[in-house]
Amino acid sequence: MKREFKYLVLFLLLIIFFISNSCISYGKDINSILGKKLNLKESKINRDLNKLSPKISNGKAKDVDVSKNKLQIVDKIIEDEIKGINSVTGENMIKNNKVKSEFPGAILTIVKDGKLIKNSSYGYKKIWDKYKKIKNPDKTTVNTMYDIASNTKMYATNYAIMKLIYEKKLSLDDKVENYLENYKDNNTAKIKGKDKITIRNLLRHNAGHSVSIDFYNKKKAGDLYALNKEETINALGKIPLVYEPETKNIYSDLDYMILGYIVEKITNMPLDKYVEEEIYKPLGLKRTCFNPLKKGFNEEEIAATERNGNTRDGMISFEGIRDYTLQGEVHDEKAFYCMGGVSGHAGLFSTGEELAVLCQLLLNGGSYNDFVLCDKSIINEFIKPDYLDPSWGLGWNIQDGKRSRAWMFSPYTYNTIGHTGWTGTLTNIDFENNMIIILLTNRRNTPCYKENFDSDKYETGRYGSITTLVYEALLENRELVNVDKEEYITEVISNNNSQVDCIFPDKELSSRYYVRNKRGFYGYRGKGHIVIENEGVTEGELYINGHNIDISQILKSNSSKEIINIGKYVVNGINSLKVLNIKPNNSKMKISVLYPELIEKNIKGEKESLKFTKKKLNKNVKNFAFTAVKNGKIIEKFYCGSIKENKLIPLGNGTEVFSTIFAINKLISEGKLNYNDLANKYIPEINESIKIKDLLEHTSGLPKEINKKLVNNEKKEITLAKRDNELKKLISIKPEFIPGTKSRYSAYDAYLLGTIIEKITLMPQDKYVEENIYTPLGLKHTMYNPMKKGINKKDIVLDKNENKEYTKKNLDGVSGGYGLYTTTKDLAVLCQTIINYGGYGGVEIFSKDVTAHFTSPTDKDKNYGHGLLIFNEEDEKRECENNKLNKKVGIISDTGIKVVIDMMKHEAVIFKGEVL
Repeated sequence: MKREFKYLVLFLLLIIFFISNSCISYGKDINSILGKKLNLKESKINRDLNKLSPKISNGKAKDVDVSKNKLQIVDKIIEDEIKGINSVTGENMIKNNKVKSEFPGAILTIVKDGKLIKNSSYGYKKIWDKYKKIKNPDKTTVNTMYDIASNTKMYATNYAIMKLIYEKKLSLDDKVENYLENYKDNNTAKIKGKDKITIRNLLRHNAGHSVSIDFYNKKKAGDLYALNKEETINALGKIPLVYEPETKNIYSDLDYMILGYIVEKITNMPLDKYVEEEIYKPLGLKRTCFNPLKKGFNEEEIAATERNGNTRDGMISFEGIRDYTLQGEVHDEKAFYCMGGVSGHAGLFSTGEELAVLCQLLLNGGSYNDFVLCDKSIINEFIKPDYLDPSWGLGWNIQDGKRSRAWMFSPYTYNTIGHTGWTGTLTNIDFENNMIIILLTNRRNTPCYKENFDSDKYETGRYGSITTLVYEALLENRELVNVDKEEYITEVISNNNSQVDCIFPDKELSSRYYVRNKRGFYGYRGKGHIVIENEGVTEGELYINGHNIDISQILKSNSSKEIINIGKYVVNGINSLKVLNIKPNNSKMKISVLYPELIEKNIKGEKESLKFTKKKLNKNVKNFAFTAVKNGKIIEKFYCGSIKENKLIPLGNGTEVFSTIFAINKLISEGKLNYNDLANKYIPEINESIKIKDLLEHTSGLPKEINKKLVNNEKKEITLAKRDNELKKLISIKPEFIPGTKSRYSAYDAYLLGTIIEKITLMPQDKYVEENIYTPLGLKHTMYNPMKKGINKKDIVLDKNENKEYTKKNLDGVSGGYGLYTTTKDLAVLCQTIINYGGYGGVEIFSKDVTAHFTSPTDKDKNYGHGLLIFNEEDEKRECENNKLNKKVGIISDTGIKVVIDMMKHEAVIFKGEVL
């Protein structure tokens, strides 16, 4: 234990000096640094939160490298549509009888790096009063309050639940029936299982509930008819399950109506009073509330929604329906007629600037100024993708690997969450670019024909076009860079797979005009390649970060394929690709952007920090290797003692991540395996209750360690038959607790996963990973049984770890848990593959969505991903202002190898050493 602690201390020291933008200055005394780094007893409440949690301040676009001119393009589009002009064609939609109404009004709020760079109002609060067009409508201001509809689910209910979890008053795994007493299965119910539904199921929208029930409509609701809060809460307990829980995600208002009630049950306060007094007031929010007309605001301060109440201009009718123009009353029927205007799913009103404060709180890691809502681990839990549908977190919409939410988030980013509201409101929170976009509109204050509003024909109310153009103001405001001429450390084997692989023109991504011809991709300053295949295009334009790329030679041939170096246009992080004006109409252009590869970056001169670190290592460690990666470059590597650059080192139980889970990820990405599959689908002898995700998350309930009595000490050759017999002994082990109920590390998990890999692929695990992962990645020093594969003994570090004995003596050196050898240089490539979200060069090992699952905390333990450690930092006192959410993962193997990968900063540190 002391030995492992020394390793951890030394590794933390390395991180401090090699991860960029460290809060700790190089000159500080190392003992004080380590003392602060390891002191986990300090109260989170007593931190100096003014330093940790910045407030939004006013700024200018140019201060955060955003193009003011391009933001003015956004202004023009919205302003044109306020006049009834089609922003794409320039057509006057009203004069040409395409619509009867202009777009009503909007607020656009943008915060970048904590700076409020745009807070603009457009149009009018109300342009229709029933069927009458208002001649001189009141202009919208930045203080105009909007009915944010389903965004209430996030800003009220989710925030309340996150706070209650942080205060340990609620658990995600609490049963719903503990709070909603009559939430029971009906004896005649076709689908049962309410006794198993948890808070987490409601948040994930996989509890089995329908989209909605019209409690207020006697003809539709039947026995569930309810017209007040008490009756509605009672009805919520009786709602039937319409599908088997945890089999799919169906967005449901009912989930959040129940959650809102649970908040009230725990706090003993009405939902509106709780969030307004315990969250909004401490944050200084004065125009964010439920039922604004009852709280001192008047109609003139609020944007209107439907012009004829809830009637859709006469298409809908039920007893008691409102038919007047709604302004200041919540539009949502269930919230108004059944819940008195206050519900967990709808009812909140706010402004763009105040919602931005709530968003900044999340970007800050759960706090704002001196207010603490929650810690980072809770945010990570809420924004991780769901197994069933990776475009869902806990309530939050998430940009998945297929960019299926490009219609609201833009086609550019990955690490973005948000939500929409039916009235015309959008939230966009981008953790990677540290940016917030709030778009509030009153799009429903227009004529409606068969459920289609005039506003549907304008881009402003369709979200994605506006967010896409905002991103272009950020991504296309970049100068050319110097092309990096360093050599790649591996050879690109193929270009068959890429991080972006699309055909233009593309109408499938989104119907939004400004969305469908664009893509975002990851890149690093000065390097990058794209592959273009021309299918009949004779005219067209290609832009990288707003710079026109010369494709004239490709256009001359209607069936050509060419690789283009785009290095001088590429910067660190997200980059933009845009294709315009492709002709003729039936032609296509396929464009692929290869994944970033590592190059070696020679550093001229040694930094004092590097000298200091080497000195400490030489004093405390013998035989060590160290490699640091940043933005696609190996920025430093050094070796000491018997460990040389290409000398193979044993990964020990790190084999689980860099062999077994890499392979499992690949099989899931290829559709050959599913997280929710029962393990006995592949190996019948495995306990029938264990799922694949239980083995990945260490919730299988299997024993902690392999019984040492099972080690075969006979010095006999291990035949395939003998190896299979040994594996059968492993897979028949019984769980010690119910699988999926709690987290506990088990060495058996990796062994069973390795066996499943072999069953699916019909190949030994070493052959599968070496041929399908390591060789395509160009790795020549990563393998099992290196001596059997021609590696000289002197080129291998001796593995003194006793835990390897079972794999060595019973399984011929190959298992899911032990046996892999590699170098720190090869490990750097595997780390970069994770940072790249699953690919490297022209090779994709696994998908972006699978990578997100791999690197996210599990449901049962915030400190573990799939085999990876999750490095949470909320308990540490820090001395910097940057408190952004981070995503650091890694391993600490039992052979002295430490790896930390910072997904958000695109960095990795790899260390192997023996403590003196």
